[in-house]
Amino acid sequence: MFRRLIQIHTTLVGVASLALLIVPGPFLAGLGVTEASFGILSLTRVIAVLLMIVAAAVSLLSRLDLPGGVIAARTIGGTYMVAAVLLLGQEIAIWNTTGGGIIVAAAAIAGIVFLAASVSAPRVREVAAT
Repeated sequence: MFRRLIQIHTTLVGVASLALLIVPGPFLAGLGVTEASFGILSLTRVIAVLLMIVAAAVSLLSRLDLPGGVIAARTIGGTYMVAAVLLLGQEIAIWNTTGGGIIVAAAAIAGIVFLAASVSAPRVREVAAT
């Protein structure tokens, strides 16, 4: 199940980053930006590249040994939860759009899933005993 979670996450984040890189217009329109300046388009491309880096880094998570993998999953889940809180503030204060709500929900769901995966992973002692 853990490997499947990693595969799904990598696929979704990879597709999102490619979509943001190739056609940022619909994404920006979802946040209320109808006429994007060159600076905004440049920033969306930077964000797309950062998303690709996240997808690549998380894809390696399933290859880590158990203690390292559990700690990494917990760290990623916690980071997603912090991001969800920060993005919620952004959504309330600035965006106030459905697109922003989707971004907040996606970050919160990813955080919950990674934290749940880290909790449900077999314990190191259990694996060592077998």
